[in-house]
Amino acid sequence: MAELTEKINWMLFEIHKKRWISLSKDDPEIIFNAKAKLQAFGLIERQNKLSWKLTKDGYDAVDLGGFEEWKLAKNQDKKKPSNIKSNNISNMKIFISHSSKNSDYGNAIVELLIRIGIKNEQIIYTSNTAYGIPIGQNIFNWLKDRINEKPHVIYLLSTEYYSSIACLNEMGAAWVIENQHTMIFTPNFRLDSYEFQNGAIDPRELGFFLYDKERLTSFIETLINSFGIKSNLVFINQQIDSFIKNIKKLENEQKNTDNSITTNITSKANIIDSNEPHNSTNNLNNKSSIKPLKRGSSRLFPDLRNGKLKTEEILLVHYIIDTARFKLGAGWQESKEIENIEAWEDVNELDSILSKNYSKALKKLEMRALTEVSEVTSSGNPKEMTLLLNVREELLDLPDDIHKIILNTLKNNPAKNNPTKEDYPSSPL
Repeated sequence: MAELTEKINWMLFEIHKKRWISLSKDDPEIIFNAKAKLQAFGLIERQNKLSWKLTKDGYDAVDLGGFEEWKLAKNQDKKKPSNIKSNNISNMKIFISHSSKNSDYGNAIVELLIRIGIKNEQIIYTSNTAYGIPIGQNIFNWLKDRINEKPHVIYLLSTEYYSSIACLNEMGAAWVIENQHTMIFTPNFRLDSYEFQNGAIDPRELGFFLYDKERLTSFIETLINSFGIKSNLVFINQQIDSFIKNIKKLENEQKNTDNSITTNITSKANIIDSNEPHNSTNNLNNKSSIKPLKRGSSRLFPDLRNGKLKTEEILLVHYIIDTARFKLGAGWQESKEIENIEAWEDVNELDSILSKNYSKALKKLEMRALTEVSEVTSSGNPKEMTLLLNVREELLDLPDDIHKIILNTLKNNPAKNNPTKEDYPSSPL
């Protein structure tokens, strides 16, 4: 403990002397522990991604002679209004804004919070009735009241979160109230996703993935300080290790589930493909030409390379990439999607091949096992189709040859209202 205090003071005075300090992954663990402690007590803050600077309290600590002296002065100040502080702490709450589809990760967060000393009544978490909406309460009014109480909001961000209107409403409501918040990302969340980069929360704010031990530790220490919890550092570290182990287990289970679904879908897709018309040469070699796909990969790229996609299918793939629309209107919502496509065709000066053949192209993607139904009407009819996760990941990292195939299709698609060579009169020369 004495060594840690020594490093904390060294860091305080080093930052004061240089105005800021940067850390590297090669620094000893005790340096990172000192940094985490200073951050947890609000004595330092990030200057940029890799460097730290003093806060007002940090400068006060330097003036008082060090970390322990600053803590002693703080404790003496706290003794005067102690009854007020205890009341404030008892009223503090943590609201976990999440998608119900990520409840396994949410449950793990709740368990960690309880283990470090947060009380049951200080947690708002709607996927567990013990922490959620009381019986007989209107869900929207109840959540609105809780958000207005200004709890510390944990945004458990995921693809599923940004697909949920209820989650986005929660985010917007908390953002308007300007609640203190923390962004935590599920393991498969992409920080370059369109929804995250263009959402209510500034994507430049510091967040962290569930398995990031350093930042998770810093976050937990901040909560411990804010909620006035008496903590044992060894015990806290053990709980964080246990939490991360659980998260990795859940992540592996999710990957196995996704791969299992993809394998089943791929086997069905190969059956569908065998029923599609081929020329005589392909028919002769049909059995030998069908190669098993890699586990977790889709048939999109192989089919593109083999020329199996119609022009409208390739244009739909380009539309999806260009607009980052991984969810597409189906059924009664097709007309709205077609309106979006027509606007896209106008902007890109493309003919109306896709807008006129959207329904057929969407059905083809479904038959190729590239999409799944994500929303249905009250009568059970599909109204939205979503690209499978592995397909989305592939489209975000296009190989050069696939990119060229799509570009060639665009070149061969006549521009809207642009005359072709045949439209011009013969040259007198």
